[in-house]
Amino acid sequence: VKEVWPGLVRGHVVDGPMKPGGAQLITQLLEQVKKNPKIKFFTNTKVIELLKTPTLECTGVRAVSKTEGEVVFHAKGGVLMATGGFHANKEMVCKYMGGGVAWMPLRGSPYLMGENVELTRPFFPYYMNMDQFHGGPIHAQTQANPSTLVNYGVIVGTNGDRIINEAKTYVEMAKELPVITRNNLAYIVIDSAVLENDTVATRLDRYRAKKAPVYQADTYAELAKQMGVDPEVFTKTMEGYNEAVKSGKAAALTPGNTLKEPRLVVKAPFLALPFSGGMTATFGGPKINAKGQVLNAEQQPVPGLYAAGNAIGGLFYWNYIVGSQLTAAVIFGRHAAQDAAARAKAKVAKKA
Repeated sequence: VKEVWPGLVRGHVVDGPMKPGGAQLITQLLEQVKKNPKIKFFTNTKVIELLKTPTLECTGVRAVSKTEGEVVFHAKGGVLMATGGFHANKEMVCKYMGGGVAWMPLRGSPYLMGENVELTRPFFPYYMNMDQFHGGPIHAQTQANPSTLVNYGVIVGTNGDRIINEAKTYVEMAKELPVITRNNLAYIVIDSAVLENDTVATRLDRYRAKKAPVYQADTYAELAKQMGVDPEVFTKTMEGYNEAVKSGKAAALTPGNTLKEPRLVVKAPFLALPFSGGMTATFGGPKINAKGQVLNAEQQPVPGLYAAGNAIGGLFYWNYIVGSQLTAAVIFGRHAAQDAAARAKAKVAKKA
């Protein structure tokens, strides 16, 4: 599947009946795991404490189960933190990033409350990138996600003018939108020429499935009326943009469009989709080494404590490359599991 920069042709889009692709992927992974009868799942069971020895070796967890009450799990090899970050915890977001971003709508899970930080504190981890997060476009009221659709047309503000360089990644756009607009709201304007693109079609399906607004009209003026922006200003904006693209002067616009091949918006009907800048996930947490071991304040491994995915810190900063978060979660999760398994075998062998 050909994506816009920085995806281009390096990305692998997960295919299958479930949407989005992440749901399909996790379902397939769970199906494989459930084939092993030795692996047990505990649902509705919340870890509230990491167990430790006096020398700060992690030996298990204490949890609360809705059906069993208090439950204690002892770990031979160690404990792997795969809790994600703290983007749903407004108190922590304000603490580490400031109140300016705490009101951004959530794109990610509403349940990730910072267990990667709060549970690991007794081990004195080396926390990194606590002020960093992944942002992205979202329709706040319905959670419809346009993601890279922002690179397939023109981004227009509520005043009818273009407001940002369409070559920016959707992460950059989402982070800048609350800063450059008073109400954190803009529109993606596309034409019918891009509707056959798989990426565009998928994003439009997301909006329609969530019953999010998709405005459509045969003229700029009619589209503007549906969007609630000034028809005269919007029409002038679109005509000026198209003229600049045709003459090869898109980069000289204000703001410029520096895409290698800026897209014209000339084929009716025209469509507009509203979106805001949202927060997907935080990039902060304990630093790990190549084995997935959590490092303490002296940057030495904490025995028996591992982390992977967005529970860790120090891997991402500001932006990210398409697919890299998922890939990093799989790679470091696997390394951590392998090291914990080897650790468990060594303990068993020592006792024998």
